[in-house]
Amino acid sequence: MTMKSAIFLSALVFFFFGSLQGLAQTSHKNSTSYFEKGQNNVKPPSKEKNVLTRSSDTQFNFVGSWCAISEIGFDGDEVINDIYSTGQCMVWFNEDGTYVVSNYRDHDIFLRRWWYLGDNIIGDSDGFVMSLISYENGIFTGHIINTEEKGYSSTVVMKRDNKLSLSIGKGFGYLKDNETKYIVGASADGETQLRIDVKSIVDNYAAYDVTFSSDYGNTEEICGTVNDFKKTGESTAEFLYTVPKEFPAEDGVIYTVNMKLTLYDANRKALTYGELPIKIVRPPVLCVHGLNDKGTCFASFTSYLYGSGCYFPFQLYRSDYHPTNRMAFDVNQDIVPKDLKKLFLNCYQQGIIASKADIVGHSMGGLLSRMYIQNTSQKGVNRLITLNTPHFGSQGASLIMNDPIPYAFKVIGLANFKGNLDAVNDLQVNSTAMTKLANSSNQLKGIPIHTVCTDYTCSSIAEVIASEAISILFPIKILIPTNGMAPKPSMLNELAQLIFKGPSDLVVSLTSQKGGLSGNQTSVFEGDHHNYCHVFTPKMPIIQVHLKSLLTKPKNEQAFSKNGLVYKVEPNLDKNDIKAIYDKIVSYNINNPFASVSTTTRSSSSIQIKKCELDDSRRLNVTCETSSDIENYVIIAMMEDGTASMKDELSFQEPISPEYGGIISIYAMAHTASGEIISDAASVKANRILDETQYEYAEFENGDADALLIFKGESVAPLLNLQRTDGQSELILPDQYNLPDLGEKPNNFVEIKDGRIYGISEGSGILTGIVSSFSAEIPYKVIDPSSIELSDGTETGIEMTPDISNRDKEGVVNFTFSPEAKTGNVSFAKADLSTILIQIYDINGKLQKSFFIQQPQNETLINLDFLPSGIYIIRFAEKTFDETFKFIIP
Repeated sequence: MTMKSAIFLSALVFFFFGSLQGLAQTSHKNSTSYFEKGQNNVKPPSKEKNVLTRSSDTQFNFVGSWCAISEIGFDGDEVINDIYSTGQCMVWFNEDGTYVVSNYRDHDIFLRRWWYLGDNIIGDSDGFVMSLISYENGIFTGHIINTEEKGYSSTVVMKRDNKLSLSIGKGFGYLKDNETKYIVGASADGETQLRIDVKSIVDNYAAYDVTFSSDYGNTEEICGTVNDFKKTGESTAEFLYTVPKEFPAEDGVIYTVNMKLTLYDANRKALTYGELPIKIVRPPVLCVHGLNDKGTCFASFTSYLYGSGCYFPFQLYRSDYHPTNRMAFDVNQDIVPKDLKKLFLNCYQQGIIASKADIVGHSMGGLLSRMYIQNTSQKGVNRLITLNTPHFGSQGASLIMNDPIPYAFKVIGLANFKGNLDAVNDLQVNSTAMTKLANSSNQLKGIPIHTVCTDYTCSSIAEVIASEAISILFPIKILIPTNGMAPKPSMLNELAQLIFKGPSDLVVSLTSQKGGLSGNQTSVFEGDHHNYCHVFTPKMPIIQVHLKSLLTKPKNEQAFSKNGLVYKVEPNLDKNDIKAIYDKIVSYNINNPFASVSTTTRSSSSIQIKKCELDDSRRLNVTCETSSDIENYVIIAMMEDGTASMKDELSFQEPISPEYGGIISIYAMAHTASGEIISDAASVKANRILDETQYEYAEFENGDADALLIFKGESVAPLLNLQRTDGQSELILPDQYNLPDLGEKPNNFVEIKDGRIYGISEGSGILTGIVSSFSAEIPYKVIDPSSIELSDGTETGIEMTPDISNRDKEGVVNFTFSPEAKTGNVSFAKADLSTILIQIYDINGKLQKSFFIQQPQNETLINLDFLPSGIYIIRFAEKTFDETFKFIIP
């Protein structure tokens, strides 16, 4: 079989199976004929128009399981065994026109082909149309042509297996409504439920049995559980399936739970059976970055998780609240719940229902995650893993906010955080925000939590120099007086001990990172490389491997605390502590080191950045000017990845690596003769220059998944995945985004500003991301987050019949039913009604119809002739009343 033919066959089968369901408009009468009036009453297609029509004589109802027998293409005879691992392709049809394909080896489970049904033909978006050749002795032969490729056609032959039809009718997870018409499975979280719909039930069954199997075994722990079988019609039923609590292996991205339903007669003899493959994946993962950072800090980690073969891209989401990442906790309190919505919506759109996600929070991201769990809801959270999170606050933040002069620490804080110290204020030890978190910490109980920490132990002069520029300690050099005294190599460790009252990552103390946990419930990585510093840990390979193990290792409950954190009083910095820190790094000729420091700024003192630009040869050119009273100064060039360089000259040039792409921030600080610390700041953007011989193409990081979700009023910065010639790939932030002209189709639902995409109004369109000479289309969809509702926590997940109103009470609605005319007459004892919701349920609680009536008249007639014989409940609901009535159609 040629590659082209194999690809065509895959498209053919997906199209063919999906398309046929579009004609399912009547129920079958027996197990041998599947046309409405029997096989002999079907009109053959006309020679002039050899297509299936929608007339009543050619309605064709596909139910249960069908399998392909063979396919003949223009390349010659093709054998299904060459493609399908078992020699057949099983197809299970759902009532709404969707379908599940199993045993197909060459595609993953998330490939779907959507079909359309016109007046006379069936087809799909890729240009295939299908016509009937014959249906004889249960064998269906169909002719497929591709209208987009001249002369490309094929024939498929398939038959129906006489089995029960099992399909996933609905999922019950974190979101109230499924944003998918095609459910293939769920995440292993022990909470998600799937409604299994059963069709083609025989009348004479006396008992049933549901069994499971999988590659990992057949126990409830691995396969899940089901509740009681519930009949919903003459030949239909449903039951609820609850997923297993966890994925049973540390490796692997997905496994299949094979469900088998068998019906027995009174003598326990099997009458018929049906099977359904249910795909099980791990809980999705939400990564939340910290203070003064953005979602790209976790890009290499999510890429690593995907590359490990344990997650699909849609299961991984990186929060990105870059525009507000320096603002107070309360400003960012909605970040986690909104991004959980996006994460679960991504899963739903791929046919995976999920109720819980694992959260990995770095630094302040761990605190925002705690805020959601402690103050809003535990809903949607499977486990919480924090990384370098200041659970009890940070003395580094206290040092910035309580600098008594204000001196260099306050100045560098204002420069580094672009004048906004609200989040730094909240991160102080014993701040109002930290105290509030501590007081509600009992709400963490029940959510498994693990704290990952680093202890940076600087021991070499090189590491001293590297670390000065990436921690709260990097204003050290500016504090060195003009007598030329230099810091000792051991000074960094000594200062860190003074500031953090013990081991730290140079931003947060080790005790604060641990959150009071001990033993297996906390992990500490110790080292003297600057990667152990606070800002680098999300990108550190050894940390990423450990995080992946915490996320994927089964039966690892001992590594997580279910009793929350153990609150401990974190030692804070007082004025004497800060004085001791200055005494350690600055030598004055008088006893009081603060005595010669002015607390007011002279208007004549200045340091200004006059030039900050990147030339064509990628050299950073910086020129500064100072007033005459400046005694000492330092210029710091800081990259977005946290690396920095320090200069003691007012003008300099520095080459920028072609591999670096992002903002370069320049901070100029000076020490005046009167003891003031003054500063100026500027920035320039550097686009990454790629060695294009090392890359093949670029694509949106979500690949073939659905569109990028953007919430209205929020912004995102999607990444591109660059495929290398060596088979590797890397995620890169585009140099720029464009909105291409889509002709008559609008593409103005977003706005591009400051390198980010802002959702303006609801709608869908296309973005283009550009890196060097590579570009990729990014389909997007803007959604109003208020339109996405969370599930109400219903345990059964089955649509329930509303309670019957107590008619002894005087109601607003008067409803009478006429059996002969099959109409209902309704009147209202209340005027000025605007919109009334009407819902009709059958006696089993299945919703049959839902609609609204606007400004009802005194009497309104409701046509009910579409309902078959049975007992029904009709509901009338408005904001001031909710009443129901029962009626019977004979």
